[in-house]
Amino acid sequence: MKKDSKRKVLLAAVAVLCIVLLSGCQLAKESGEQGEDRLIGVFLTWEYLNLFDHDAFMDDNIDRIVQGKKISADSMAYQGKLFAEQQENRDFVFEGVEGMNYFVPLCTDEMGNTYHMICADAGISGGNRHIHSSDDGEAITMTGTIYMAPRDEDRVLYQNPVYQTPDGRVYAMQGSGMGFAGGVSGFSFKTEESSTLTDERGSKKNADFSLEITIEEMKCADRIAVLQMGADHEILKSETFKPENAPDSIVPEAACAYLLMERMTDGEVQRTLIERTEDGMEVFSPRHDGVMVAAYIPILWQE
Repeated sequence: MKKDSKRKVLLAAVAVLCIVLLSGCQLAKESGEQGEDRLIGVFLTWEYLNLFDHDAFMDDNIDRIVQGKKISADSMAYQGKLFAEQQENRDFVFEGVEGMNYFVPLCTDEMGNTYHMICADAGISGGNRHIHSSDDGEAITMTGTIYMAPRDEDRVLYQNPVYQTPDGRVYAMQGSGMGFAGGVSGFSFKTEESSTLTDERGSKKNADFSLEITIEEMKCADRIAVLQMGADHEILKSETFKPENAPDSIVPEAACAYLLMERMTDGEVQRTLIERTEDGMEVFSPRHDGVMVAAYIPILWQE
């Protein structure tokens, strides 16, 4: 059998084999240059990010597969990287792939000072980003929530780890997927890694990273009502709008003591009290991928 014919016959089998080889190794690092790369977050996609070099794998191993011999190849040697390009607005884009960024690259300003930049997609709400640096190393902890509009079909969200090289380049690697059924709420997943890196002076530093994303279902609101309430809890003024037509800002009357936001969905009303110490409110609406995105509305309180 010719080699080209073998390739065609075994392509599907090798694809399955590659998945097995990669299982449980998604956050493993290669030796050498990549050993100094840092895990800085994830690139979340609804489609499988296939970066495995099937052709190279088959060229190196097809004879052993045909002969039924054991394959001892390191699957990570065939794992590709998807590098991101930094835009003028400082955000990072993975060319040709749609997804949600959630990572904290280390950047350098014009004065040579380093800082962590938070790259968070609009679909990731709330959460915390905590970065602790010391002489011993660095620990990064991130949390966030993705609110999903109700859907009947099952979905798979892929968590592709994002690394940064010592020279500042950012890239994603193929990750694993988590499936969840329509109507499931409170589902979460974690991405963690602890390693020891060597800096440019040869010093050893600890690098700990932990990220947790929670998936929550959120029904689309039919309309939003904002009630301006007086000191005696009387309604001074009210306005109603659809989430997609939210106002640019809300200017309460001087006598307004607090606001009540009413979120009306399928006959149900969810009320949120907004005090004068708060300077804004969030209104959620779905985008094309079913993720609920918050629009921030400033509140301009009058003295």
